[in-house]
Amino acid sequence: MDFVNIFLGKNNNLEMFSPELLSGTRMQHRTLRSDWSHSRKFSYSHVTCSRSTLSPAQRESTRYLFVFGSSARVLGPNMGLEAWYMDSSDDDQRKPHRLNPNVSVSLDELRKLGVFHWKLNADVYETDPELEQIRKEQGYSYMDIITIHKDTLPNYEEKVKVFYEEHLHLDDEIRYILDGQAYFDVRDEKDRWIRIAMEKGDLITLPAGIYHRFTLDETNYVKAMRLFVGEPVWKAYNRPADDFHIRQNFRSCPS
Repeated sequence: MDFVNIFLGKNNNLEMFSPELLSGTRMQHRTLRSDWSHSRKFSYSHVTCSRSTLSPAQRESTRYLFVFGSSARVLGPNMGLEAWYMDSSDDDQRKPHRLNPNVSVSLDELRKLGVFHWKLNADVYETDPELEQIRKEQGYSYMDIITIHKDTLPNYEEKVKVFYEEHLHLDDEIRYILDGQAYFDVRDEKDRWIRIAMEKGDLITLPAGIYHRFTLDETNYVKAMRLFVGEPVWKAYNRPADDFHIRQNFRSCPS
């Protein structure tokens, strides 16, 4: 059976969806498990919409609606964000490292891992009401800005190597790309690497407990906003870190 996963906020309104998307579908509401890392901060319920009666063309054009309070994003299957499974080459980490043929990863597959994404207008980040609304609703009370480039970041070469070490955090990692490009790599449930291409306007959250790493791409430059709930926590725990309670919670969450 084919499924599309939709997230609705407290004040959900199904009229926001096109009639052809909802036609012939069966809606089933359930709340995410309380130990899922995002449920404590996101005000949504999980809605599973059976698409078994939709045509292939309708399935291909299916959109995903994310509503966080009053903030909403309507995205195509990979609109604004590209991700793929990585090859096993030890070549330059800044290269794309795609499989041949390429195996893409959808937003829905990333969501099942607890990875969430917004596409914002980075040109107005200082006064953007949408960013302010997201920060308010998610409790992102702290922010700073880091520029990663050899001319601006002290101990650049050392920092770049540290960022690429596989690690986890005890809290969610939230990053907003204001300029430039970079990659986040995350492990899936089968321990395979997924590479997520980040560019200007991408805001992403990685759940606490997920193994991941970060690298610049071949442009060697990115400017990013770092967001935190409460006081910032910079501590990273390199793999192996399976004994941490947050890692065990992450592994027990349903995909």
